[in-house]
Amino acid sequence: IASAGYSWCSVTNKCYRPWEENCTITADEVDDLTIGGDQDENNCYITAGYQYCEATGECYRPWESDCVSTVIGGDRDRFGCISSAGYRWCNATKKCYRPWEETCG
Repeated sequence: IASAGYSWCSVTNKCYRPWEENCTITADEVDDLTIGGDQDENNCYITAGYQYCEATGECYRPWESDCVSTVIGGDRDRFGCISSAGYRWCNATKKCYRPWEETCG
């Protein structure tokens, strides 16, 4: 909850308030880390601060760049639906649809 002052600490994998605690690990915890063994399901190195960006399909660090697609309509999901245009995938009809225009199924 950013409005309450929380930030994400990728080192400890939890939210924290900088004035209450540090975003660090102890020497004992360092021994338990496997360098390079902290990739998520998208192969992003989480302890290095990387997150997966659906819009670009790449790993990024939020303090270095934003997770936005620079291509209009470039945010298609795995079904080809353009989420920025409001489209969602409907399994029942096997097509993209806008919920305010029609129902799924």
